This record gives sequence, C-alpha cells and structure tokens, in this order.
Amino acid sequence: MLRNGASPVPVASSQSVLPGSRLRRTSVPVGLPPTSIDADQGARSTSRYLSSMTYATPHPPGPDADLCNGEELCQTGACTPSAPLVCDDGDTCTTDVCDATRGCQFPEIESFDGIACLCSVGLASPGCATPGAVVGQFSKGCALAARATDAKVRKQRRLLDAAVKKFNKAGGKTRRFVSKNKLSPECGDAINTTLADMIGRTLNLRGRI
Repeated sequence: MLRNGASPVPVASSQSVLPGSRLRRTSVPVGLPPTSIDADQGARSTSRYLSSMTYATPHPPGPDADLCNGEELCQTGACTPSAPLVCDDGDTCTTDVCDATRGCQFPEIESFDGIACLCSVGLASPGCATPGAVVGQFSKGCALAARATDAKVRKQRRLLDAAVKKFNKAGGKTRRFVSKNKLSPECGDAINTTLADMIGRTLNLRGRI
C-alpha cells in the first residue's frame, strides 16, 4: 500500500510507479512483450541463414570402382553385378590375382620357388620334341639352382652363376639345332622363351642375395 493511498499505474515494463513519477526509458514499445522482438529477429536471422545454405543432391547409385567383381548394370537407381573376373593365365609359375583398379595381374613366383617351378615344367611345348642335349644342360642348371636353395650366401651366388651358364649353353645348343634344321624355328623360339625366363629369374635372385 502506497503512503498517499494512490494505486500504482500498470505500464509495459514489469515495474510499477506512482502517478506523476518519471518512467525510465525503455526500448520496448508499450503493449509489445519483450520476447516478441527477440523471436522476430531470430526468425529473420534463421531465414537468412537457411537461404544461404546449399544442400547436396543425392546421386543415384552407379557402378563401383572394383574391377574384380564384374561390371554393374545400373537402371532406375538399382545396380546388378555381373560375373566377377576370372584371372587365370594358364601359367603355373605365376600367381593369379585380381587388383580392384587394374584387373587381372599375373606376377611371377619369385625367389627359389619360381626357379623350381620352371624346372618342374621343363622345356616341353606342344608339338615340339626338345633335343636331349638341350634338356641335359637345362637339367644341370636346375640341379645347381636347387643346391643353392639351402646353401650359404656366397655359395648360393656361385651356384646360381653356374646355373645361368648351363641355361645359356642350353640356349646355344637350341639355336644350333634350329640352324641345322634339326629343330623348327617355332620350337626353337618356344624353348628359348622358357630359357630366357629362367635366366632372368635366376639373375634377379642372384642380385638380391
């Protein structure tokens, strides 16, 4: 109860004052709740923010980048895989693998295992009879390489060097048989291809030990 019995006058703020008293200045207009201004400004700010945003448009599914699982047929947003790649070069002395980005790959079997594999396959090729003298030199080279498998490093190198010489002798005999028409050029090429592979792998192994 006020001293002079006057009743307080309601105003837009949460305060009550006597008649004739001065009101403090306020930035809130009479009759407008303070939260209305804040809500209106927040709505406009949110609207400007949302209008400045960009949204990613979802892309329909497409073929993946994996070559090993086959090509995908994509229609109406759905992809159906085809048969996966079958990697087989028919060479028992290579490893058949599939790379997701490069497809079928056939790396050579390395180290002594690769040489042993070529020795087990031999020089035979369809329709060709390898001369005994060529087979003899080839077999001697394979025996030397096999001895090097469990030898000490220095001895390994000597044995592999000796094996390469035997393989080269086998190649020389092959060329002589071809030149004397005792072996067809096609058979000679097939034998020399195998010998070149053998020499290359042996020298590669020799250089790594």
